[in-house]
Amino acid sequence: MRKLLLIPSTFTGEKRDQKIRIFLISQLARAIVNFGINEVGIYYDDDPKFNSHGLGRFILKVLKYLNTPPYIKKIAFPIDKELKYIGSSLPLNVYYHKDRTRYEYVYILKREKDKFYLTNGEEKFYVNVNKKYRKTNILIYDKINKKLLYPYETEFYFGYEVFYYNKPLEELIKKLKKENFYLIATSRYGEDIKNAKIEKRDKIAIAFGSFARGIEDMIKNWKEKFDISINICPDQKLETIRTEEAIYYTLSLLHYKEII
Repeated sequence: MRKLLLIPSTFTGEKRDQKIRIFLISQLARAIVNFGINEVGIYYDDDPKFNSHGLGRFILKVLKYLNTPPYIKKIAFPIDKELKYIGSSLPLNVYYHKDRTRYEYVYILKREKDKFYLTNGEEKFYVNVNKKYRKTNILIYDKINKKLLYPYETEFYFGYEVFYYNKPLEELIKKLKKENFYLIATSRYGEDIKNAKIEKRDKIAIAFGSFARGIEDMIKNWKEKFDISINICPDQKLETIRTEEAIYYTLSLLHYKEII
């Protein structure tokens, strides 16, 4: 099953303290892993108050760092000023950072026409490739079948992949629609989660708005663009629910309903 989370580039944008930003992103990472989300898409939120592209790429970097096992972390992430306060993050403590029996994470050292030169932190080797891969240097190596995989292609959960989409959410959901994703929007103006008839599909994308703007503010005729829109807290007492809170609420309920 391919489970994709869509979050805005402005997530943590209102926080100026880099330590707090990293802490919030690590909370997100723990939710992603705990509920078995194997792909995260960060979409460009065009908010003039922020450097939205810069924020989005920072989220990408931190999420990738937290997911990467220690055995290739120093290779994949050389000294980086942006990660100076990474110690303020919450640890994941996940089995796939240690268990390398079937799969292991590898770092691409060199891309050639039909093969990649890789390292698993201990040795370097070539692997033949017969398809195009995203612009990422971190992949999973299947030791039995001797091929490279994305996290959503493994037989059991083995972490998540992250990508940055430098266009607005509306453009991304058009693309995902063509790829046959079942699109779920989260909004206070969505259907009450208690009554919503959510389908269980092999490919699901769950979209969240930002702290400043909901999906209904980002996309004209937004309900028509999604397969379903849900309100996970129909009687909320807070004026707004923060993105990281909405993610935990939503994933918990969808897990309870056996959608994810």
